[in-house]
Amino acid sequence: MNNTARGKIFHKSVIQFDESVNQKTGVVTQKPNYVLVTTMDGLLYFVNYHTRAIDKIIQIHEELITALIASPNNQFFVTAAVNGILRIWSTDFENLKSEVNTGNPITHCDVNIDSN
Repeated sequence: MNNTARGKIFHKSVIQFDESVNQKTGVVTQKPNYVLVTTMDGLLYFVNYHTRAIDKIIQIHEELITALIASPNNQFFVTAAVNGILRIWSTDFENLKSEVNTGNPITHCDVNIDSN
């Protein structure tokens, strides 16, 4: 990941997909877009799946990120940190939709989409 990643320790990763719908058949296809990778110091790297280049780096937490989860319906991402902060993000990480401070370290979390 070239010099921008030198000295960083990576922790969590997930692949971000783009969805497209065939207008004739209505079939939804998913193609990988980015590999999202977090660091021990709260950074999020956007690694282009096709070129392997780092397209963007943003600070999404102040401490170790313990969870990086894409929602099952690809509508949002959830991140959590060891300092007890859980955040819900837009799929491009441009908008913070919600934040909760649990007051306790978060070691793991998951997302469940209720069908009701």
